[in-house]
Amino acid sequence: MLRYILIIFLTLSLAACTSATIPLDESLTARMDSPNAQLDRTKSLSIINHLRATKSNAPLSINAALNSQANEMAAKYALSGKRPKKPNNIGAMQISAGYANFANTFSGWRSNKASTNSLTNKDFSNAGIGVAYNANSTHGVYWVLLLD
Repeated sequence: MLRYILIIFLTLSLAACTSATIPLDESLTARMDSPNAQLDRTKSLSIINHLRATKSNAPLSINAALNSQANEMAAKYALSGKRPKKPNNIGAMQISAGYANFANTFSGWRSNKASTNSLTNKDFSNAGIGVAYNANSTHGVYWVLLLD
């Protein structure tokens, strides 16, 4: 009897896990490897906030000043190919290069424990996301996420 209860419990648990996934919005897979590409920062931040919710942390808010700073840093990163350094006034920074869309970029960050810890840090409440494209660079697309 206990065996059957355990099987039922595991089956229901697996069903709950599969239903907890969120559908992937098209804007998250929009390619940024063209000069006129536009990043939907609100949708991009929503996937980070979904991860934060799994840790019972408050959502991040888009911050215009951080967006501007992240964009400038991404543009310099795309031109020079040199990894930017975290500004002193910023809580955390995530960078990436070579991923054409935000979904893949986020997946890369999420698969790294240190990055996941930054993304889900309860002390952060604001975010800025920057992306830049340089067709003549090694990686093409460059990402900067600032958290504060």
